[in-house]
Amino acid sequence: MVYFTKHARHRLESFGLSRDIVIEALRRPEKVFYDTLTGNFIAVKLHEAKYLIVAFNVDKDIKVITVLLTSKHNIIINRERRGRWVRIA
Repeated sequence: MVYFTKHARHRLESFGLSRDIVIEALRRPEKVFYDTLTGNFIAVKLHEAKYLIVAFNVDKDIKVITVLLTSKHNIIINRERRGRWVRIA
């Protein structure tokens, strides 16, 4: 089961995204990272020429923490290069 925090639901609304798009990014991400600062996982998928970045954690279920839709690829590159995000898939 996939749950969305109140913050994540707000972000979906602000970006005009549906839950289905986020669930698809979780099912078929282009990259998955572990965020060493927060302990969350990060799924990245291209969506309409932008990067959909989904922060989530997994216990029994998947909890989506926040969502970002950006054209700035350097966010991903910099966090990986500096070691904050460690690629796991």
